[in-house]
Amino acid sequence: MSYSLAILKPDALQRGLIPKIIKILKTNGFKIILIKKLKLNERDIGNLYADCRSEIWFKPFQNFMISSESMLIIVECNTDDAVSRLNKLIGNTDPTKNSPSNIRFMGESIRRNLIHSPKDEESFWHELVYLLKKD
Repeated sequence: MSYSLAILKPDALQRGLIPKIIKILKTNGFKIILIKKLKLNERDIGNLYADCRSEIWFKPFQNFMISSESMLIIVECNTDDAVSRLNKLIGNTDPTKNSPSNIRFMGESIRRNLIHSPKDEESFWHELVYLLKKD
């Protein structure tokens, strides 16, 4: 048994894709443990994407992420590799580099790609603790 999390970005909520994404997660062996709406702020995005803060695209991306609500989803999986399994299901940050079986295939661009997930187990625990303390 292992766990991971996803943050459904504002574009996923605005486009009404939450039910479809949840269905994909469940169909691929993930059990939904928690769903929580979040209103992220600049500090939150700086914390979650700390390694990207110096990138030229960061500020516009940060503005997008704080523009409206996001949704935290915590998932459980019957294997010991939930983080990597979820990342594989989510796919490449560039929607054009995904197959229809990847969630990000439905994304509009490299920044508006519907969903975030931690890159590894250490990031998962950091993000989980941080986001559960929020509000």
